[in-house]
Amino acid sequence: MPDDDLPPLRRFAQRVAETDASLDPEERLEQAGMELVEHPVSPIDQVERYTIVDPRAGDAASLVEFPARFARPEGYPADWPFLSDHEATLTTLEAAEDVARILFWSEPPDLEAAVAAVSAEMVALGWHEHAPRAAPEAGAPVRHVKWFHRADRWRLLTESDAEPVGLALTDVDPERMWPGVLGRQSD
Repeated sequence: MPDDDLPPLRRFAQRVAETDASLDPEERLEQAGMELVEHPVSPIDQVERYTIVDPRAGDAASLVEFPARFARPEGYPADWPFLSDHEATLTTLEAAEDVARILFWSEPPDLEAAVAAVSAEMVALGWHEHAPRAAPEAGAPVRHVKWFHRADRWRLLTESDAEPVGLALTDVDPERMWPGVLGRQSD
């Protein structure tokens, strides 16, 4: 599919994915034609904030990096699960009329326990859990683990063996990103 035919959020992600993975993150962004803006670290919560801009398309991503903490830090979004002692990055992608939020935990030491903890907290936050509709493709670097929904909002939990390795929870309109992926799932 040509780059311009992709939904804006997938286009943004694909432009970065098509860069040389051996480069450091800033060099990959530069290779993708994007710009990185660093913001001062908050002296109160030690949270790092960045903005990535794709000037060609007008797309932008804001990143908030939360250091590993025992308890939920101030400013951590209340409607997102918190994993104790795990660093987390909350990314908000804004591309055209699309907005998606992704919470990413890099390299949890026990992936199975992290999936169980995220699932339990999502249910406690009022989300309904669903198994993925299809088995993961053999060798796929990213696997759909679980879907969650609350009212008309959906979140997808994925795990990745490719860089970056980890667990991601994405708040996005799945039918817009992957038409037909939900089928007729309901509660």
